[in-house]
Amino acid sequence: MAKVINQIRDIEIIENELKTAIAGLLSYPVTDEKITQFPTTFVYLDKNVYIFFEDESELYDQIHADALSTFSVIKTEKGKKSAEVSFVPAYKFIAVKLFGINKKIEEQKTIDDLNKLYVEKYLKSDLKKKYKKILMIDTEEIQASEEIGG
Repeated sequence: MAKVINQIRDIEIIENELKTAIAGLLSYPVTDEKITQFPTTFVYLDKNVYIFFEDESELYDQIHADALSTFSVIKTEKGKKSAEVSFVPAYKFIAVKLFGINKKIEEQKTIDDLNKLYVEKYLKSDLKKKYKKILMIDTEEIQASEEIGG
């Protein structure tokens, strides 16, 4: 089996993947020895990821402000023959991983603006219930790569 891995450095490609992705995986420390991961919807804006929690969410309450978290998105595609590789690809995926500090959003105007963006991305109509618990991953580093294999 052959595979080719390419680092993606073009921020426009990376941001397009983050803007169009439906869901990602948040990983954050609960204790020094335990990390929790969960899949979630999100909004990407100004190089940061915003995650929305239900009012009664215990996960939100577990997340420590100012702790380092990671957020990952993977987009898969069917492999297509191309000039990039000398074999017939069976798969192709793009992976984007953000590293950043957790910040809990508390300003009401920002919460309202983020709720509007969430509605535009996922609901395409008015949201009856507004999210009050929103976590921002304040991005410090972004890594992205493409893998083609077969």
